[in-house]
Amino acid sequence: MKNAIERALFLTDWKYGVNSIGVLISDAERILPEEFEENMSGHIFCPACYTNITRKPKLENIFSNARRPHFSHIPSWSQIECRLRTQAAAGQDFQQEEQAKKAVERGDLIIVPQFLQISANAERNMGAFAQTQIEDATGPVSAVPIARHRSGEFFVSGRQLSVNTICRRFDLNLLKHYLLPGMRVPAQLSKILHNVLDERERNDDVNEKPKLHFGKIRKIEEHRRMMVVMLRSSRHIVDFALTGDKQLFRSRGLDQNSVGKYIIFWGTVVVRGTGYAVRDPGWGEFAILPSVYDRLIETV
Repeated sequence: MKNAIERALFLTDWKYGVNSIGVLISDAERILPEEFEENMSGHIFCPACYTNITRKPKLENIFSNARRPHFSHIPSWSQIECRLRTQAAAGQDFQQEEQAKKAVERGDLIIVPQFLQISANAERNMGAFAQTQIEDATGPVSAVPIARHRSGEFFVSGRQLSVNTICRRFDLNLLKHYLLPGMRVPAQLSKILHNVLDERERNDDVNEKPKLHFGKIRKIEEHRRMMVVMLRSSRHIVDFALTGDKQLFRSRGLDQNSVGKYIIFWGTVVVRGTGYAVRDPGWGEFAILPSVYDRLIETV
């Protein structure tokens, strides 16, 4: 089985639970198991849960049975959930109604019946402070069905939120399970996110359900009423864009200074000329990821 921790974070004078995770993400060196040196012992951390990890074997670059070295979690941190340690299938922890409701109460399971929407007229008359208050307050409670493993379903309460809420504590949210609009079974955020670099050429118009996508902004084209956010795409397609109302995009922080940043957005992929796009995302359906999480999202 492929080792889950491909690269460790190496940073001296940093301690889990004491120092800022943002500092670790931005300042740490990413190392392969073969790059480990003895002086790194006690200073390497998991890129997902940020607890101390170790290398096995500690110094030799090969096991006696010819297995290659690998990074491993330390048992003393086993109480900390980590997507690189848990092997259970996504969603299997929430097959019982009581388990799901307790997970919602703990904040481990986020139920999103719909992303927050604000009309264009309301948004024009709203300051940045008021927008932040709306995002923090979230929307009304709604009952959302979760499919059982064998048959049937049960309902759990959820609230509308914005993609910006996911971005703000991305390091913690990446480990949580989400049930987004249209989903029947919860899954970890890391399993839900779709990198536009993985997009492949298709023979016909894309006819699929909306998903949560992310990409790195390559260029921004501003027209009279529309903004076209061009994202880095793979060699398999001509281009990938996020298009929408220029005033709305600007009000949510998108401008020429956003080039080089990552953006997370919700929507359905459609054909756009010779490339692909997600068109007209709503007010709460897109957000720029804080730069401190750039290296983290690149591991998804």
